[in-house]
Amino acid sequence: MKPLAVHFGAGALGRGLVIPFLCQSGYRVVAVDNDRALIDSLRQHGGYDILLTDTSEIQHIALADVAYARDERLDDWLKQASVITTSVRKENLHHVAARLKGIAPSSVICCENIEYSGDFFAAQMVQAGINPQGWHLPDCMVDRICAARWPDSLRVETESWGSVCVQALAGAVVPDKFETTPHIEHRFQEKRILVNTYADGIAFLGAAAGFHYLFEAAADERINAAISDYMQLMKRGLQLECGLDDAYLERMAQMHRRHLSNGAIKRDLASVARNFLEKIRPTERFIYPLIQLQQRGINIDAAIPFLNQLITSWASQQPDSAQACAQALKNIDNAEIVSKLGNAL
Repeated sequence: MKPLAVHFGAGALGRGLVIPFLCQSGYRVVAVDNDRALIDSLRQHGGYDILLTDTSEIQHIALADVAYARDERLDDWLKQASVITTSVRKENLHHVAARLKGIAPSSVICCENIEYSGDFFAAQMVQAGINPQGWHLPDCMVDRICAARWPDSLRVETESWGSVCVQALAGAVVPDKFETTPHIEHRFQEKRILVNTYADGIAFLGAAAGFHYLFEAAADERINAAISDYMQLMKRGLQLECGLDDAYLERMAQMHRRHLSNGAIKRDLASVARNFLEKIRPTERFIYPLIQLQQRGINIDAAIPFLNQLITSWASQQPDSAQACAQALKNIDNAEIVSKLGNAL
């Protein structure tokens, strides 16, 4: 019999990337979610379809079972699982950790858009009263654009390209379709900058421009021109921090832009252009790379026009734009950057 995987989170990323990769790795998959209507529909259909928009291929993803997070029978599945995976967003991982109380240690791969996901989940386990000793919790990086149509349809729109990359960790069970690497931090930083920072940046500008979908912002030449100098500095940081060469970074940046510009995947801008005040903090994606460049003595003035437009674009969508701008500057919490922006705003 095939090994069993339990996956928490049946949203776009879970159904569009993680579950298909688990199935392709030879696992029976039990999908877990808090949306009862979604779970009932998945059970009724025995799974769901994904559309690979770049090849027009439709794949049916069969599920061994589905479960609501609080179902008692989920305990039996968890006890049988060779590996447990998640795609529930960072703020919901504590619920998954609590659900593992009383389950014997195994491997948990948090397929979330967070750095050091293994350490973060271990901390959630401790808060839930679980000793993480004996559990295998490798860090993970995921990359694939996915768009769900629920509740209109179970189908998920995605593309043929995708990646789940896991830090090599002795004893951890890693599905074959997942890639392993000894330097997950480099892969994470590359994806964080070339995909997440870029997508977030164009999303906030696109929302202010009246666009509705991410592909519209990615295809817009004016928005790409506005973020270009900033992204050049971001790539300079990746060269210095990760030892990646310019030609490789440019090739990957263009590839990601093509993926994000795919008009067949209609991902709502609102699902990307969110949590702005958190993302503008000095430890997060827009500002932290600039602080690293500052510490290396590199001039960051070329980033200021984009940051200016980023802040004003977001602020224009708020009830009090002046107050919103002031709050953004406060959250940046870096005197040099705030000073430069203060002169530009």
